[in-house]
Amino acid sequence: MNRLIIGVLLSLILTNCSRNNQGVSQIPEIIFEQSYSLNLPQFQPLNAVGGMIMLPIGYKGTFVYRASVNEFRAFERTCSWQPLTPCHVLNLDSVSRILLKCACCASSWNFEGQVTSGPASLPMKRYSTLFLTSSNTLTITNP
Repeated sequence: MNRLIIGVLLSLILTNCSRNNQGVSQIPEIIFEQSYSLNLPQFQPLNAVGGMIMLPIGYKGTFVYRASVNEFRAFERTCSWQPLTPCHVLNLDSVSRILLKCACCASSWNFEGQVTSGPASLPMKRYSTLFLTSSNTLTITNP
């Protein structure tokens, strides 16, 4: 009976160790709250719908995209496949310009944060955004 229990436990451990990226993000939590005046020249791309920039906040940086007049999306640039590996950083795909792609594993995500090709299976980590039209200020926070 003890051998059966040990065998079952061993198989569960080995199965879990062989999985990569199965439902739980391994991206380290970085707590921040940062506000940006979109009136400043470096934020001009965000003054138009479809504009995007990269910011040096979060674990490996943050991708910010203006989805509509009042909606901004902010995502962590870390690839969800192997986030602790240095080269797993997302950049704008130079060919499609509508996807973010990992230079290491070639996984890609759309601007909704959803995986469009693997091996990654988790969506991009999304940060909270608050846009104040009165001051043209965008605040990005985690959590």
